Amino acid sequence: MKRKLIIGQNMNLDIELVIKDDVHQWWQVTGVHRANAVKQGDLVRHTLRGWEVFRTLDATSPVSVFPTRCRLQPIDEEE
Repeated sequence: MKRKLIIGQNMNLDIELVIKDDVHQWWQVTGVHRANAVKQGDLVRHTLRGWEVFRTLDATSPVSVFPTRCRLQPIDEEE
């Protein structure tokens, strides 16, 4: 399941669902547009704090935190 996380005007991440458990859904970044702190391959999760970006699952603190007002938009997959 691929989505576009729209952070702000002209700033977004292409993300793909990789892990879904009882607590969180983990998304992996597949594309970055104007979000300098985020790199392709980073992991993203949504919490009450907002959208948190981590380098690995073992990381203890996020690289970036985006506000909860960010929205997910489906990506049309072309075949």
